[in-house]
Amino acid sequence: MINNNNKSSFRTATNDFVKTVESAIKNQEIKKKGKDWLIRELDQMIAQLKNAKAENVAKAAGL
Repeated sequence: MINNNNKSSFRTATNDFVKTVESAIKNQEIKKKGKDWLIRELDQMIAQLKNAKAENVAKAAGL
């Protein structure tokens, strides 16, 4: 089940990723940065989501 904290964390991570990629596209930097950069950005977003989920689990467990 997804609670509001998870939704907010997901939204934040997703918005950060989208803003970064949109900026790179607008500035035509994405061609220079390449596929590896995009993969690193995705990995960073996934790490943020995992961290947010772990924090929410700890809160739910009362830790």
